[in-house]
Amino acid sequence: METRVRCAVLALVFVLLCLSGCSGADRKQTDEFYGMGTLVTVTLYGERRAAEDGFARVRALVAELEGLWSLNVETSDIARLNRSDGGIPDADERTVALLEKAQALCAATGNC
Repeated sequence: METRVRCAVLALVFVLLCLSGCSGADRKQTDEFYGMGTLVTVTLYGERRAAEDGFARVRALVAELEGLWSLNVETSDIARLNRSDGGIPDADERTVALLEKAQALCAATGNC
């Protein structure tokens, strides 16, 4: 499950990077931080101020998703689901979508 969560986070970071745009005159900016149980490296191209805003947004998104999906955060949807007897009725819609996608990929690849 952790691998799937990491893949989802990487996909979200990739989308943010694609939306940031770049040109030959833009400067490369890199930020590293610890999130979702691993080292996260983000590289953006553009003005320093815009890159700093992008880094802050990526950090906030990773922290938000970690709060939803971490096994180590007692109040996360995944931790609560693991402790439940059949589900949690108030799961975040992103958690539900992630788990539905994971189940579909599992079924499609025969790895369930």
